[in-house]
Amino acid sequence: MQQLDRIELDPAVEGQLILDTFQGKFDVKDFVGSVSEKLITQSKTSSGRAASRFKHLRCLTPFSAAFDPKPFIRTFEAAVDRLIAIRKDVQTKTEQLEKSVRVLEREVFEENG
Repeated sequence: MQQLDRIELDPAVEGQLILDTFQGKFDVKDFVGSVSEKLITQSKTSSGRAASRFKHLRCLTPFSAAFDPKPFIRTFEAAVDRLIAIRKDVQTKTEQLEKSVRVLEREVFEENG
């Protein structure tokens, strides 16, 4: 996935994109809600302002008249990129730990022969 312009994530979202978030009890619904909470609020505020401009268009609801999915898409694309980086870090650490365990097991086996 090529990212043309890097989005600066909200600090609250940044705080969710750390390994500790995924350790222990993790709820996907809560995670997605916390990442999108501010975006939803901003979208509702924007749609309210836009609705007043489109009162004469009876076929459009206020939300459909102004909903812009781009901030959601950009935020979740950036979040996915960050999650992929976390996954790679975890994989690297796991491989290093597994290698260390194999070395120690071999040493113990050789000592106890």
